[in-house]
Amino acid sequence: FVCSRKNKMLELQNSYFAALSVAAQQRWKPHLFLKEFQVGERLPLNQSGDAIYFPITCVAVASIHSNGNPSSFLRFVGRSSIIGVSNILNVSKIEFEAVICCSGHAFVMPGRVLREAIRNLKPSSELKITSTSGVLEQVLASAHCTQRHNTSQRVARLLLEALDHLAEEESEISLTQLQIAEIIGVRRETVTTLLTSWSRIEAVSTGRGSIKVQQRDRLLELTCDCYGFFLESRRTELAFWKT
Repeated sequence: FVCSRKNKMLELQNSYFAALSVAAQQRWKPHLFLKEFQVGERLPLNQSGDAIYFPITCVAVASIHSNGNPSSFLRFVGRSSIIGVSNILNVSKIEFEAVICCSGHAFVMPGRVLREAIRNLKPSSELKITSTSGVLEQVLASAHCTQRHNTSQRVARLLLEALDHLAEEESEISLTQLQIAEIIGVRRETVTTLLTSWSRIEAVSTGRGSIKVQQRDRLLELTCDCYGFFLESRRTELAFWKT
């Protein structure tokens, strides 16, 4: 990825910022600052001094955990997403975490800016109720996917979701086989065997530290219906954000 500070419209590459009214964009833009994130970096979502993140070229793994249990993969977040809103709204007692899996840039904005905007909404409670409902649905869907679907289906879903957050012309995902195994919760050898078989049918090709999707339609045939659910969930969230 290439990210230039000289591009004055760079923030519009994020779907959520682009969906704001021009007036809101003008109010929020002075509060944005561009930051580069590296693989493995954790976004401080559950700490004081919270922030909102508008990814441009970086991609993060969003996970949930509660009561000291291990983290559970929820979804990818990138240029088609916003990070930190659930924590600002305190929509549930579940803690969220986001760890960068593909290095790149994001715009960071102080959480107080969003809080001020929410206070001016009438009624602001509708936003919290809708956000809470959406989060709980995603948590339940994630748990269902883990319990009901096989490794092949879940890896296909993972690759498709990661692909959705890349630029339209991009097809190479900067994920290692070990990263995929850790996200899914299986052995690395299992992922290697799976990707090798998919390479034979030219669905994907593997390189050092990356996977290139050659035939997205093949992955759509291999994935579970959870991919469609999370895709529609993202569309619903964005549509509500626009209002």
